[in-house]
Amino acid sequence: MCGIVGFINFQGHNQDASAALIKRMADTLVHRGPDEEGFYVDQHAALGHRRLSIIDLSSGQQPMGALNGQVQITFNGEIYNFLDIRNELEARGHHFKTRSDTEVILRAYIEWGEACVERLNGMFAFGIWDHRNRKLLLARDRVGKKPLYYYQNEQCFAFASELKALREGRFCSDAIDPESLDCYFSFGYIPAPRTIYAGVKKLSAAHYMVVTGNNLKQTRYWHLSFGDPIAYRFEDAVNEFEALLDDAVKSRLMSEVPLGVFLSGGLDSPLVVSSMAKILSQPIVTNSIGFDDKNFDELPLAKEVAGFLKTDHHE
Repeated sequence: MCGIVGFINFQGHNQDASAALIKRMADTLVHRGPDEEGFYVDQHAALGHRRLSIIDLSSGQQPMGALNGQVQITFNGEIYNFLDIRNELEARGHHFKTRSDTEVILRAYIEWGEACVERLNGMFAFGIWDHRNRKLLLARDRVGKKPLYYYQNEQCFAFASELKALREGRFCSDAIDPESLDCYFSFGYIPAPRTIYAGVKKLSAAHYMVVTGNNLKQTRYWHLSFGDPIAYRFEDAVNEFEALLDDAVKSRLMSEVPLGVFLSGGLDSPLVVSSMAKILSQPIVTNSIGFDDKNFDELPLAKEVAGFLKTDHHE
């Protein structure tokens, strides 16, 4: 988990003042990225990043630039198929300076423009500032695993991983949106694009946004489709599901830091741990949280699963 933040003033801004402001905004996201911070500021844009290092610990710092710094990215997430995309880009003549998935997104944008998001398999929220034509691209993954909030007025456009960063930059008023409040009490959450604050929105899942001057255009790049019904024998469906689950789990195991799993007494996390046990040679670190109220306590069930799968278990 990382934290991203940025703002654009298409009429121009004071770079020293903007550098100080973007630093204050990023400081509100330290809990999302305790390992490193980075900033980019030019005549119109300010980008900030708080990093939790997972891949390419030595050279994956952000914001990251290309084309002599004219294209900059601040990115939160992980791209599971970045090596496949990198190989394709290298075949097209691109040269990479890092081993990070961040640079793959950056180069994919340079090669394919906004359509690059259609090639990304992962969880992501990112902002790309293209200084060449004063264009900002924001994008969010297909199911909205990574958050992205934004605000726009006549002079400025701002975005961040969390509302508190926008509030720190005074891009967010104290005014509560009454319809959002109604959504919260009705549904238990606030659906995108609304937020609790009036004038601040969430970028919807499976959307990207292009901002140029006062123009803002959103595009949905993916729709969930179940396709046509297929007649399956139960055993065949189980075998196909297991293969798909193993492939999904394997794609998420690329890391340069230790991995662990939250293990409950339900169905989903034991299935993930079971798949990991088939893929990895060393014992898996599992962690469980219990409750004093035994009606909600899943520690005994989690412990039983951990024992069966021979994990390094912690309660």
